[in-house]
This record gives sequence, C-alpha cells and structure tokens, in this order.
Amino acid sequence: MIRVQFIVNSKCKLSNKALLAIDLCRKSEYLNCFFSKTTEPKDATKIAHSAVTSGVDVVVAVGGDGTCNEVVNGMMMSDVLLAKLAIIPNGTGNDFHRMIGPFLPEMFVKNLEERNTKMIDLIHVMINKQKQYALNIAGAGFDGFVVSLLNKQRSRLKIGGKFSYALAILRSFFLFKKPILSVKADNFEYEGKGLLIASCNGSTFGHGLVIYPEAILDSGSFGVTFIGDVTLFDYVRYLKRIKRGIKIDHPQVYYFETQKMSIKTNVSNLFIECDGELFSSGNPTFQITPSVIQLIS
Repeated sequence: MIRVQFIVNSKCKLSNKALLAIDLCRKSEYLNCFFSKTTEPKDATKIAHSAVTSGVDVVVAVGGDGTCNEVVNGMMMSDVLLAKLAIIPNGTGNDFHRMIGPFLPEMFVKNLEERNTKMIDLIHVMINKQKQYALNIAGAGFDGFVVSLLNKQRSRLKIGGKFSYALAILRSFFLFKKPILSVKADNFEYEGKGLLIASCNGSTFGHGLVIYPEAILDSGSFGVTFIGDVTLFDYVRYLKRIKRGIKIDHPQVYYFETQKMSIKTNVSNLFIECDGELFSSGNPTFQITPSVIQLIS
C-alpha cells in the first residue's frame, strides 16, 4: 500500500474536482490515505514535516499556491527526503499548477497509484539567517509590497478572496515607491531604481500573470524577470501582454537565467514573497536547488 498524507487547507471550500479526486483516492485499493486539515498559518508546514518524518510515501497539498509552499517547506525540513509531492489545486489562483496542466481527477489517482514522478527544482531564498523555499516564484519589490498589504487586510480588516487581492494592488499603486536596487547575478548586474524582480521556477504568478513564459521546472537554473525604472502606469499598460505570455519590449525590462542572484537595497522594507506568501524583508539571495523534489504529475 502507498501511504498518502493529504493536507487540506480548511479555509477553502473543496471544488467538485477536488472532492472527486479525494473520493477516488479513498476507494483505491492501492492507497492508504490519511487526512489533516490546517487551522492556522504554517500548519501545513508542520504537518508535512511530521508526515515525511513518519515515513509516508506521498504528501498531497490540497489548496492553492500558499498551501503548496508551506507543504514544500515542511518537506524540506527533513534530512532525508524520500516522500513525493502531489497537488490537488483548490486555491484562488493555482498559478503553479498551470505548469503541470489541467487537473483531471482520474488521471491524478492513476499517477498516484503508479507513482509517476518528475524531479523538479526549488528556489532557495536567504535573508540574513532566515531561509525559505519557493516552488513557483519568489518576488521582491512591488509584488512583495502587495502581499504585505494583503496580509494586513486579512488580519485587520478581515477582508479575503479575490476582492482583497484587487484592493491590495490598487492601494499599492498609491503607496509603493521604487527603491534603489543593486542586483548581481551570474551574467547580469544592475544599479538603480527597480519596480519588481521575479525569480521564476514556474511561469505564472499573481492569478494568471505569465511573468516568465519560458520557465522550466527542471532546468537547473531559474528565470528572472526584472522590471526596472518603469512607471506603475506603464506596468499596467503591459499587463495584457503579460497575461498572454508575451515578453515586454522595453529598455528597462530584462529577462535572464541564473543559478544565483543577490539584491541589495537602500530601504528596510523591500518585501520578499515566496509563492504569494510573505517571507521577510531586507537584502535577499536567491539560489537554485536542482532536482530536489519528486513531483507526481
């Protein structure tokens, strides 16, 4: 029997496809299923770490990008990582799952039973002695600022869902000021104002923005989209192109691949987000961790 730990984000109502996939897993003669629901932030990290330590074969994240991020970070706390990762997309954006393709419950269960896997990379983010892994995208600048406002709205104003995200973006347009950045990567250096810098293992963030169209999950490097001294209004003007996966042709927009990148800034509140979850603020270093997670796809 294949031991499968499901970690369900209890804040999100399960979709019909998620319910069907779970029901099929329960009925499978090859799967021994265990279920845990999250009740507070970082619960998924704790549950995933405990599950991997106890020797489960597969950890299934049932939720959105934030749930997947917590699960991966919990798995990576183990000294020896033998468990595989699977995802039932059940969040607001499900941006990472776009790299896998359409979610088909029957195929999902078949892949679980046959343990069909693909080795993928992660992005390792460091700020001082703090570390975090990003499964999809780690961003600094405008997107980190949006996430920080989003968290405040959720905790103070009790506003959630897509409306809260749209409100956070709108507020950020008036509150965010471009910091001075010093960016150093393998074959790229920049000094000056910067709007947004996205380190990309996957291609899509922000509920459907294809920020790095050429992303590959097992390339051994990560893609970077750096939007430098561009106005927020210019950024909005290009959003339709970004949603369609078309690169921006602008002298202050850069695309490149690297295995390591560091950012230094003149401000203390350069917020860093990993998979849509606020990590920290400060001067980050991003580094690829190649072929570290077995993803059932």
